[in-house]
Amino acid sequence: MKHDKQLTAQELYDWLKELHKDGANLSKVEVNYRHNFDADVEEVYGVIEDLRDSQDNETLTSICLVTDLSEV
Repeated sequence: MKHDKQLTAQELYDWLKELHKDGANLSKVEVNYRHNFDADVEEVYGVIEDLRDSQDNETLTSICLVTDLSEV
């Protein structure tokens, strides 16, 4: 999945649904992160709600994958 713009949660969800439809057992697929293809892999241990809309402070506008949950 290549993007020229920031990935949305819907696009990620749709991509995961396609993987599942194609036979991937998502409960056995680990999530990793790397800054670029030359960077080391970081294991992702969670996903958190990140930012909210500045106007209403309620509408979720971003989520964040987290590699260290010690502060949660």
